[in-house]
Amino acid sequence: MVERNTERRDEYLMSVGKGQLRYSRQIPLAMMGERGQNILSESHVLIVGAGGLGSVVSSYLAAAGVGHLTIVDDDVVEISNLNRQFIYGDAVGEQKAEAAARFLRKVNPLIEVRPVNGSIQDTELPWDEYDLVFDCLDNNESRMALNERCRNAGLPLVHGGVDATKGQVFTSIPNVTACLRCMLPKGRQDRIPVFGPAAGVVASVQASEGIRVILERFPPLTGKMLLIDISDYSFEIVEMERAEDCPVCKKG
Repeated sequence: MVERNTERRDEYLMSVGKGQLRYSRQIPLAMMGERGQNILSESHVLIVGAGGLGSVVSSYLAAAGVGHLTIVDDDVVEISNLNRQFIYGDAVGEQKAEAAARFLRKVNPLIEVRPVNGSIQDTELPWDEYDLVFDCLDNNESRMALNERCRNAGLPLVHGGVDATKGQVFTSIPNVTACLRCMLPKGRQDRIPVFGPAAGVVASVQASEGIRVILERFPPLTGKMLLIDISDYSFEIVEMERAEDCPVCKKG
């Protein structure tokens, strides 16, 4: 009896996915349509960092129907994470990548989620399989390593950062725009305070940017940085130019 119910549930979930009912509220959007939804379902996205940004970015991408998600993180869930990383619930002490993957499979059983427990510096990844990469990291050293790997692989990178109530989003396209090394030659390495809603706003913008890149709807933040401060609800877009002395861009 249990096996039969499980089979019926799986058949129902698949029929919902095939009929696009799950995504029926977003398919009518001009930027989406059925063709766009099919593109999302065939896309493979790499999310590096499963903290305050990555947990929200991955949740929106999963719900939107991005078919293949790989999540990289070498950390474990701590109680102090939970003011903004609400997907983890009672998973304190577990590997973030594993806990995130379990949550995302519940959000959308029709997608594939691969967790990778490790740092971007020490993990071998199949870069040629990805269509897009998200920088959801919290330290400059790892960001620079990710930036260089994306440039070498020719992959677009959607960067997000948050500090207290402030945040920023930037979309980098190899050989077209500035890279993270151009705009972030130095960065803070210490543990910074984070207001949960600020991380949520930044991550939501990142997810929106990423979907537009996948659908080839040229994102408004390509080569630009959106600066956000929710303490006074200010939003500012700043043009970002490639640095002439950038060692990463020179390679391209």
